[in-house]
Amino acid sequence: MPDSVEVQIKVIVGGVTLDDYTLERWLTNAAYNEIGEYNFRLFHPNAEQASTCHTFKLYQDGVFVGESFNGDQNDFEE
Repeated sequence: MPDSVEVQIKVIVGGVTLDDYTLERWLTNAAYNEIGEYNFRLFHPNAEQASTCHTFKLYQDGVFVGESFNGDQNDFEE
């Protein structure tokens, strides 16, 4: 991935967090392993009924490029 690209991971459902108990994480090229992968975990409490919905937003040179929703997408309007 080019050094000019940043990715934002953001949890968008209550009760779920990233593995460091935050709701948002920014990734740069340095975060990816030697084959271009980045692994992360989401903590989901047993009492929570919702999915682990989160988004990925891509920025290049600070300009928004695109977004991907992950989790139970049936709740999103088109």
